[in-house]
Amino acid sequence: MLFSYDIAIGSTYSFYVLSYNKGIPSIPSMQTSVNLPITSAPLNLLAINNATTPPNVSLSWTPPSNNNIISSDSYNIYQDNVLVHNVVQPSFNTDPLVAGQTYTFVVKPLHGFVEFNWPVSVTLTAYQPSSAPTNLIAQPKNNTIILSWNDPVNTGGLVPAQYNLSYINDAQQTITLTIPFSSSGIYAQTINGLTNKNNYTFTLFLVSGSKNGPQLNGQTASITSSPSGSPIIQSISFTNKTLSASVDGNGSNLLGNFIIVSYDASNVPTVNQYATPSATNGIYNISQLLLPNAVKASIIVANASGITSGNLW
Repeated sequence: MLFSYDIAIGSTYSFYVLSYNKGIPSIPSMQTSVNLPITSAPLNLLAINNATTPPNVSLSWTPPSNNNIISSDSYNIYQDNVLVHNVVQPSFNTDPLVAGQTYTFVVKPLHGFVEFNWPVSVTLTAYQPSSAPTNLIAQPKNNTIILSWNDPVNTGGLVPAQYNLSYINDAQQTITLTIPFSSSGIYAQTINGLTNKNNYTFTLFLVSGSKNGPQLNGQTASITSSPSGSPIIQSISFTNKTLSASVDGNGSNLLGNFIIVSYDASNVPTVNQYATPSATNGIYNISQLLLPNAVKASIIVANASGITSGNLW
């Protein structure tokens, strides 16, 4: 004899059989128990941020571990606690999302029309281009620029990979350097082989996603700077008690004052400080009348890179 009975999945039932003769029941048969399993949670949920405009997310997973015992016939996809789709295959591409907004996606398995509360979930921020790196500073040195910066306020919805730093060298070639992303958020890069007094513009942006794949970048930060060395005294003379000098700032402005040390016939020094004149095309022409007893002198000039002196003896 075959008998069927609707029971709930995930419940345990016990059965035994009675026979009747003229309304009188027999001794119960041996009891048997049936436990109908429920599907377990999907495995290996993966969410991939797609840098489209607008962005979306690709979800994928593998069936539950007990799928061979009780099959997961389909899956319900929830976005921020709202059911958005039912899929048979273990994958789903979301509808367009709002860039920079954070979403939570939940996947729940079904057997037939029964949904089981064995979910897996993932939370992520939809892709958006990163904002510009912050605090970009250029420090001029002799034939060198030292750049420093910090991470953007917003690094985008993909995993940050590296910074791309580019500039045009003296041969009019575009040079691009890559600097790995650091969890410290603090960076410095030294650019050598530059020419003092030449202007160089450096552009910097964050690359997110795979280093070897499409370079998905955000806003660019840029800065222009000129390398500089210590001042260069091109010429110096002492005539009619007047010290004359031509000084090349070598890429950096001279300090607001310069110093002259003059000496009398007994070699007694006198130190005086004078205001630095304005430069013409980076050249400072100094002419300073000294004390009547001066027979020789030294001039000392300085800029941000160093100090230079010139002697008249």
